[in-house]
Order: sequence, then structure tokens, then C-alpha cells
Amino acid sequence: MPGGLIQSVLCDEVFVSEYDRLDEIFYYTMINIKDRLEKTVEVYNPTDPEISLLSAKNHYDKMNNWLSRLSDKLEKLSVLENDDCTYKEAVAAWEEFFKHDFWTELTESLCEYASIQKSGFMDTEEYIEDLVPINDCYNVDIRCQVEAKGIRKQFLSMFLEAYPQFYRLISHGMKLHFEAVTDVPNPDAIWWKVRNVGEIAERKNEIRGQIEKKWWNYKTEDTMFGGPHFVECYVIKNGECVAMQWIQVHIGEASI
Repeated sequence: MPGGLIQSVLCDEVFVSEYDRLDEIFYYTMINIKDRLEKTVEVYNPTDPEISLLSAKNHYDKMNNWLSRLSDKLEKLSVLENDDCTYKEAVAAWEEFFKHDFWTELTESLCEYASIQKSGFMDTEEYIEDLVPINDCYNVDIRCQVEAKGIRKQFLSMFLEAYPQFYRLISHGMKLHFEAVTDVPNPDAIWWKVRNVGEIAERKNEIRGQIEKKWWNYKTEDTMFGGPHFVECYVIKNGECVAMQWIQVHIGEASI
């Protein structure tokens, strides 16, 4: 693999910014890098475009190796381009790509979820389209902050970066503060749904999923047990859902 400077310069050259989700930005930036390397592996100093950053023969070997590995990895993600790609298929593709425990645990949780579906837990999930018409013409974002004893209140992304020992999973014994930020003028209400996923949630018969019809743009939850849970919010105006968003809340087995 080439050095960090070379990778950074090339990423900056072909970076994709028109997508909202980080996985989309990452995926399509990688595709751009592969396409760029297929044209030429040369990378120039951004402050002096006449100077190549590939100053030794083995640099070119590393660039060609990067192209080969990137092409192979992207082939494993090709399922993401399918219109009928399922959530489970997408998770399996990213697991194959990253080879990290995070995706392995998520895959295992999904398998547990599928097997437990045959058990006798009560399916209490509600769906917004069954309650009001959907007219998704505005935007809403869910901001999540976490706090626990001995840990100051901070945004979820900062917590996950600061505590790598939790493998980018939220711990037990924390409070999660969700805030809906929207450009809907004077919304009539903001509804929330918390959906617990996994073997523990179903064994406890606590999958939840009911839509709470409130006005509040905030919600606080406790992390009780592991699983790839998620939270959704819906902005209601004039009897329609005019904006919606969701955020995954993947809780691991570790405790604070």
C-alpha cells in the first residue's frame, strides 16, 4: 500500500461529497479512486504539480497493488448496487470488506433476530405509512448525545472515537439523548419510534417499535441490553409525515 500522504492527496482529488450518508461517501469515493488509478497511478504534489510523489520504483508497485486490492474489495460490495439488496446482504458485504468484529457481531445479531421471529414474542412494531400519508418534502436530522457516570455529555461520534475499547459499540448503563433538528416550519408534532432488535430484546418481549405520538423534538433512552437497535423520528404537519430519519443505536455487551 502507498504511504498516507499519497493516499490523502488522491482521496482529496476524487472525494465524493454529494451524498448524505457516510457509507455512500466512502463507497463512491473508493470507486472514484479505482477509476482514477486505472487511468494512471501517478500522483503529483498538490503544491507543485510538476513534482511526482512517487519517487521510487517500489512506489509504483505499491500503487498497482492498491488498485488490485481495491478492485477485488469493491467487487465484494457490488451487491450494494442491486435495487433489491437487503439490509442483511449489505451487512454481509461490509463484513467481507472490513473483516472486523463489528460487522461479525451485527451479522450474528441479524441471524438471531431471524431465528427468534419463529418464537412467541409479541410483535408490537408500528409503521408510519399505516398511520398518516407520507409526503417526504422536508429534512430532519437526529443528533445523539451520550452520557454516563464519569463521562460528560458528548456527541455519540466523539464518544466512539474516545473509547475505542468498546469497538465502536455503545455500552450498557448509558443515557442517550436524541434531538430532532428539522427545517419544517412550525411542525404540528414530532413522533418517535424506538425499535429493539436481537435475541435479548425478543426473549424479554421488549422489541418495542410503537410510534409515540408526541410533540417533543427530543427523547432520552437508557442502554439496557445489546443489539443493533434503531430510533426513528417523523415530523408531522397538516396530517402528513413531511420528514423522517433514523439512526442506528448498536449496543454491545460491555458495560461502563
